[in-house]
Amino acid sequence: LGYVTRMILARKLSLEDFGLLYAVITTISFLTIFTNIGLGTAQVKFIAHFEAIKEKKKVSEILKFTFITRLTLAIIIGGLMVFFAKGLAADYFKISEVLPVYLTGIGLIVLTFFSFLSRSLQGFKKVVRMSLMEFLQKLIFLGIAFVVIIILFNFKNGTNMIILYIVSILLAIIIVTPG
Repeated sequence: LGYVTRMILARKLSLEDFGLLYAVITTISFLTIFTNIGLGTAQVKFIAHFEAIKEKKKVSEILKFTFITRLTLAIIIGGLMVFFAKGLAADYFKISEVLPVYLTGIGLIVLTFFSFLSRSLQGFKKVVRMSLMEFLQKLIFLGIAFVVIIILFNFKNGTNMIILYIVSILLAIIIVTPG
């Protein structure tokens, strides 16, 4: 689905807007390395281990620690992006507006939560739900982008597509997370 989405967007967005969108998505994905710092793998291992030996308190501690640590790192990095937004916009993204840089910081926090949830599901051996969440995110982004491009021609620019990307992650989390 990612390739289909990329193909449609490449044909419908301007070169600058397409480049901006995927520069932001790539930056968000790259920065999650620093919010993860190996905690995702440890999260999966220790959740599965402590679930197997029925140590619910330890599972809860692992979840709290990884969530707080990863979210704190994402907020710090996102905050640095906001603080240096003008410089990042001009020198890295080669744009004059700072909103896409702010959205990159927000996207990092949202994707960190998405990753935390995905790794938690994997640790609890709910791999089908985890895979469904990742598939749904791509499907939602494709669907929203397609509708926006076909119906709302004025809405199709790089910044709006970044917003749609973040919304698609949030919707996937909402749909897959049990109430």
